[in-house]
Amino acid sequence: MEDGYVVPTRRSNKGEKVLASAGTKSRIKSMFNLMLDYALEFEMIDKNYAQTFQLSDDIIKEKDKAKRGHIILQLLKSRYLLTHFHNFSRLSKSNLRFGVLSIKKVPQSL
Repeated sequence: MEDGYVVPTRRSNKGEKVLASAGTKSRIKSMFNLMLDYALEFEMIDKNYAQTFQLSDDIIKEKDKAKRGHIILQLLKSRYLLTHFHNFSRLSKSNLRFGVLSIKKVPQSL
């Protein structure tokens, strides 16, 4: 897993070896873990070998470094949403039931 790569067939890096990112390596390990848990549950295998190895500290640090936090509304934009809440209250119940919400674009001048 440490040396995992892909050779793309399109774009500017076509034909070049592209190494897997730390997040991709983490997702691969997670997928193996889920698949082998399933196989273990249905007695297809005797042991979940994905649980026998750990990702290296370098991969974990790189993954945490690349992690993006949640988007937090700036104070002025949140005030804009609160003052214009009446626009949202006019939505029909069917739109709210299916999670459809149309919001006018928040002006950039805020």
